[in-house]
Amino acid sequence: MATVADLRLATAENLRWAQRDLTEFFGAYAGADPIELRDALLEFYPDFVQVYGEQGAELAAEFYDEARAAALASGQYRASLAPPVPQEQAVGVAKWAIGPAFEDNWDSALQQLVGASTRLIQQQGRDTMRWNVDRDPTAVGWRRETRAGSCQFCRMLADRGGVYSKKSAYFAAHDNCRCVVAPSWDQSARRSRVPDFKTSERTSRMKPAQREAAKRQVKQWLADNADKLT
Repeated sequence: MATVADLRLATAENLRWAQRDLTEFFGAYAGADPIELRDALLEFYPDFVQVYGEQGAELAAEFYDEARAAALASGQYRASLAPPVPQEQAVGVAKWAIGPAFEDNWDSALQQLVGASTRLIQQQGRDTMRWNVDRDPTAVGWRRETRAGSCQFCRMLADRGGVYSKKSAYFAAHDNCRCVVAPSWDQSARRSRVPDFKTSERTSRMKPAQREAAKRQVKQWLADNADKLT
């Protein structure tokens, strides 16, 4: 699995199984008291995210080692897994996602939960790539790989294949984002010109007005940096 396409397919398969399990869990409580759903979800969800997140991280580590070998990088290095998603982050996402169920809108609750889970499950894998780029002496940095039909936000951050070399660069991702992180050992790779996008990593705890403000921040950031890709 030494190509980004292979990594993307393996990641998609992991997400597909996760979505199946989450949908089955949610369906078991259809029509129940939302409080019962919430209590069960808060017990189930952190472990669910950790299990599928770790599988994604293992895929990322395997890809890293194979890509490193294919790049003929010097020295000995073996990828390790980044830490899992913090339990409190998973709990916060779950509490936010099921909010519509308390307004008898279970479909929206499930949609929000699946979208947020896509982001959280991929987080450990993405962190694993960045984690190892930081520790691998010969790695130059990492780049963002989008898929066909990606949103403007992701295309902007991808910067036409530019490599992020700043050690502290954060991989910004939205719910349902399918971008992947790819490491680079190419010393001649063009460094990304797109500034880091900085916003709260805990949008799940935001009130509706705060989330709208965050969306406006994203739109303003896109407008301010539109010329970076010209």
